[in-house]
Amino acid sequence: MPTNLFGPKNQITATVVGNVNSTEAGFHNKTHHIVLDFGATPFPEPEGQSIGIVPPGWTPTAGRTWRASIRSQVRGTASGRATTTSR
Repeated sequence: MPTNLFGPKNQITATVVGNVNSTEAGFHNKTHHIVLDFGATPFPEPEGQSIGIVPPGWTPTAGRTWRASIRSQVRGTASGRATTTSR
């Protein structure tokens, strides 16, 4: 299965279609289960890979675009969606 299909020079856009806090009450850190929809674009990422998320727009203090935030435990689905865990 191919890897590294997308990167800073070959980006893909996704829509967040699910965002569930999966952290038990009382814990300082939070873990979210996030579901991304890539529309008609194939996203053949094997389970266990990571994905870099870059929000749209500019940082309010640095005056530049946001840097990639790496998320792990990507699991692709046949529907063109991917799920990831954000900590």
